[in-house]
Amino acid sequence: MKVSVFMMTYNHEPFIAQAIESVLAQDTPFDLELVIGEDQSADGTRRICEEYRSRFPDRIRLLPGDRRIGQMRNFARTINACRGTYIAKLEGDDYWIEPKKLQMQAEFLDNHPDVVLHYTNAVAFDEGQPEKRQVMIAPGEREPFIGVEDLVRGNQVVTQTCMYRNLAPWNLPPLFLKGTQGDWPFFCLLARHGKIAFTDEVTGAYRRHGGGVFTRRSDTEKLYKNAMTHEAIDRMLGFRYRCIAAPIIRSKYLKVYHYGMASREWRYAVPGALRLIRRAIVDRCPPPELRRIIRGLMPARFRKLD
Repeated sequence: MKVSVFMMTYNHEPFIAQAIESVLAQDTPFDLELVIGEDQSADGTRRICEEYRSRFPDRIRLLPGDRRIGQMRNFARTINACRGTYIAKLEGDDYWIEPKKLQMQAEFLDNHPDVVLHYTNAVAFDEGQPEKRQVMIAPGEREPFIGVEDLVRGNQVVTQTCMYRNLAPWNLPPLFLKGTQGDWPFFCLLARHGKIAFTDEVTGAYRRHGGGVFTRRSDTEKLYKNAMTHEAIDRMLGFRYRCIAAPIIRSKYLKVYHYGMASREWRYAVPGALRLIRRAIVDRCPPPELRRIIRGLMPARFRKLD
């Protein structure tokens, strides 16, 4: 098996058929399989997946499930079920628009043994407004090759366009399984095994909709979860890149505090401030920076008294 398409889905009834059809429309000279990790949706997602599996039993594998296991464990079981030499990721609410996508990426990885993951550009749009699609990455915004240090600074990979080598068995660390954002930490773990490559060609579409796990969060919650994920990445990589990650993480927690205070989201503002102080101590910040951090946590009317 040359390529496995790794698809996770939950409550994607309005979108899942388009995602599956975009996989079936791929024009490749090799065999491929679609492995669907459906996590006991509350809507009709599983019924639609079962209908497609019955129509294409030689191309679609729908993983069994009698109870909900959660996003990260669904990630682990689905990726470990993939049998292809390469794995292409596609969420159940996104889709591909280039029928030669998989062939192009498989050939790229065949010809670049030092590359562990390849991704491309994509378009993004709000549900109900597909005519207002925008290209996600501007010309010249991405380097053709990056490494783990670049990903530690921030995620650059467009998830719905990526293909990577199958390094099975995937023994994902417990810290990964406890997280809330899987793709960015996973890409960092992958980058330890080779380069990350980018081709500026639009092959996929990212759909923003009200039912999305990420899009329905407030800006404060998004940043707080992102900062926590960044901390988890720092730990999973054995703190080898702390000099890169630490100041970025502290900056994020400071922003979480200010965003949370402004929006009265105390459940993020307070732990954001506490995590910032803890990070400053653990990172052994020099006294001048500690003073700047404490001053940044003070209400504006008191800062001029400092």
